[in-house]
Amino acid sequence: MNLENILRNTNHSFPPITNFPQVVLQISNNDSLRRMAEDDRGHPTSIGAVYPDDRHVLVTSQTSTILHFRHQDFAFESCMLNFEPLARTDSFDPQVKLGSSNHVDIWVLDSSTEISRHIGNSWKFAPRRRHKLVTMEISQQDSIASGHFHCPTNQFTTLELACSPSPSISSCDVDFWQDQRVNPRGGIFLIQSFTGID
Repeated sequence: MNLENILRNTNHSFPPITNFPQVVLQISNNDSLRRMAEDDRGHPTSIGAVYPDDRHVLVTSQTSTILHFRHQDFAFESCMLNFEPLARTDSFDPQVKLGSSNHVDIWVLDSSTEISRHIGNSWKFAPRRRHKLVTMEISQQDSIASGHFHCPTNQFTTLELACSPSPSISSCDVDFWQDQRVNPRGGIFLIQSFTGID
């Protein structure tokens, strides 16, 4: 589309954008095959089952959560993983349950392809861990962010949230639902910053 040529001839900058994971899945930490499963809050109605557009984040000693992001916006290739405390609204209940001390390791997984229930076996097994991005302490009182990492345009980032195994940490219990349409914004998501064209 020659977007790089347009941006190369301008000094204009753009504000950061928010990128919520479109795919959020859980795995059992006792499953050597790392089979992924999706939780939902679907419920029956008079016209059939309804599945809200919310996502379940669950991190305990027994369960890890997989977050899958797609980077669609051109030249927004600097990402930070953010957590914002969640608030209940008239239309949305995040059902937040957080332990007193929640140190969560964020792992980058060894995958550069899309995860979708419509793409073969991509939905079945979580990729292996490639490297640890950061450890975040998640609480309902504080916002927190990782450092910046590279997130190329039209590529995918897949992360695993798992309890830190440090023996000095006595508990880890993170359980909430998030919806990208809710205001105020809350949950775990990426902030992508404009990087321009070299």
